[in-house]
Parts: sequence; structure tokens; C-alpha cells
Amino acid sequence: MFEHRGNGEHPDLQERRRQLLLWRSLALLIVLAEVLGLARLLRDVLAGSPSRSLVYQAVWLTVNGLLGVLVLARVRFLQRR
Repeated sequence: MFEHRGNGEHPDLQERRRQLLLWRSLALLIVLAEVLGLARLLRDVLAGSPSRSLVYQAVWLTVNGLLGVLVLARVRFLQRR
């Protein structure tokens, strides 16, 4: 049998809490990047930037959004487990 020391919490639970904290932090960074990207896109639309630049930013926002969905799915999986 494996004996653990420390605060009385099982090491597997500690590891899961650490992973959950890491994935939540990553999700927060992605949300922040999305908000800043949307603000930049809105600024460029109002400033009349070239359409090529707007398409590039829209693609990056889409990629960020898909990454955010994957990260949120991982967070939900860790919360259920």
C-alpha cells in the first residue's frame, strides 16, 4: 500500500487539482487573447484596414476559439473525474 505524507490529501487528488488549475489558467489566457483579438479586429474594421489583414485576424480568432473549446472540454473532463 502506498502511504502519502503531507496535508492528508491523496497524491492523485493533488495532481488532479494542479492539472485543473493549469488548464483553467490556460483557458483564461485564451479568453483574454480572444477579447484582445476582437478589439483589434473591430479597430481595424473601423479604420478601414485592407481586407487581407482582416481575414488574417479572423482566421487567428477562429483558431483561438477552437483551441478554447478544446481547453474547456479538458477542464470539464477534469472536473467530472
